[in-house]
Amino acid sequence: MWTDLTTVEGTLDCKPPFSFYFDLVGSCWKTAGQTNSLPLHRICTLARKQGATFVVLETALSRAHVRAEIDALDKTQGGGGAAEAISISFFSGDADPTDIAAVADRSFLGQAVVINYRPPEKSEFSHSYVFEGILPPPTMPSSVGRDKLLLNNYISSSKDYGCVIGGRTFTVSGVYYCQQNRTHHVCAHASLRMALSSATKEISADDINKTLGIAPPCDGLNLGQIVQVIEGEGLSADVVDCRKLERETYISILGSIIESGDQALLVFTTGHQAGGIPQEHVVLVYGHTRNSDEWHPQAIPAYAGPGSAQYLPASNWIDHFLIHDDNFGPYFTLSSQALEFDPDVRAHWIVAIRKQQLKVRPEVAEATSAAVLTNFLRSLATVATGRWFDYVTQNTWNYVLRTILVTRDDYVAHLQAVRGHDGSAIKPPELERLAALPDRFWMVEFSLPSIFTGNRTKLGEVLIDAQADLPIDVNKAVVGLRLPKVLIVRDPEAGVLNLGGCSLDAHAPIFRRPESGPEW
Repeated sequence: MWTDLTTVEGTLDCKPPFSFYFDLVGSCWKTAGQTNSLPLHRICTLARKQGATFVVLETALSRAHVRAEIDALDKTQGGGGAAEAISISFFSGDADPTDIAAVADRSFLGQAVVINYRPPEKSEFSHSYVFEGILPPPTMPSSVGRDKLLLNNYISSSKDYGCVIGGRTFTVSGVYYCQQNRTHHVCAHASLRMALSSATKEISADDINKTLGIAPPCDGLNLGQIVQVIEGEGLSADVVDCRKLERETYISILGSIIESGDQALLVFTTGHQAGGIPQEHVVLVYGHTRNSDEWHPQAIPAYAGPGSAQYLPASNWIDHFLIHDDNFGPYFTLSSQALEFDPDVRAHWIVAIRKQQLKVRPEVAEATSAAVLTNFLRSLATVATGRWFDYVTQNTWNYVLRTILVTRDDYVAHLQAVRGHDGSAIKPPELERLAALPDRFWMVEFSLPSIFTGNRTKLGEVLIDAQADLPIDVNKAVVGLRLPKVLIVRDPEAGVLNLGGCSLDAHAPIFRRPESGPEW
């Protein structure tokens, strides 16, 4: 049994000239040398940027999962070591930090738990790491409260967590963070813990090792083991080999995963070991940023000449993905072109974590929809008339396509709520026709660059069965099509597309799954 060394308990005033580097990290991070304290630095940086004014330091050994973590680490060292666990909670505002009951809810900026471990019969600590971070997404400090995310940030999935400070529970919504300890868990363990905490339940590194039947120390997990852990939690792991795809394609796939409300593990190479074997690292991807002023989505195809692109993926306007990297910290942005700068740092795998296994991948649904729009829309020109209907059916466009996995209920609720640019809305009898749709399908929104970037609106959707047989048969895979004035739904029994009217006459807002902050 290890010995508890934790003695800290109290508050620190962290207003300038307080130095997080010297006054907090230096006292809470106990290992010497070149150990990786960057994640704690990053957490402190986020707190500073959000106006942190005081820090509450407490022991964290009353938490069963913290003690279990130390037990597992101590076991790898033969038992009988010593450890401490420090809870570091950040607050903004002018409240007296000694009276936690008087602190406003919105003043809570997040909490990190640091574990320091000393092997048996050693005088120095060998392991320091951020065991967990419960941190809400960064927001801009505001005189009216921290109620909005950063500009153009979209987070696909988060979870409510309760953090206890001074006997009081603060509830925050965020994406769980943790750091590897390089002994009984490595980067893949950390990324799996972060992802599964939001998707299902909190899982420990020890749970992962038991599932895989492996004994520490761990050098890493292979792709098959990552998939095994995900599927062991009752989820589906959809693996994409990025080496066989163009960057634009795998970025589009990753964008679709995130906009569908799912998370992904991104595996990339980080150089080579002896013998030319590439090293790999894993990060969790859970959100993105969108820049409506991006030049290249329209300009590059235009300058490249006719026929250079059949359509414009909406992912072209995604300029960054939001990630947690256990080596560097939480809430970073990864440029969509970051993995193109160095030949040794390349995207290798994307592992989408979904609730259900799919037959049709997003890039297939997107390409199928592009073919439908190119070859079918003009044939509808005589079935209705209207300002936007005529615009769509009497012209050929390179549409912006945005591919999202939705349920039938998601789609019905979306159409029920939206209003067209002209104020028009779909009517209840028209919505009833959607009962014939499958439980889950790809909704491929189609828009034009000006209305997508200027209004965040679309002209309609192509609906693709996510469980359609492969190779794709357009006549069977397309289960619906909506455009201004027209709603087409496939009859699953007769296998035919039934055309009907739609009272939504104009372009309407794109589908939103997560709440977003201020947009431009």
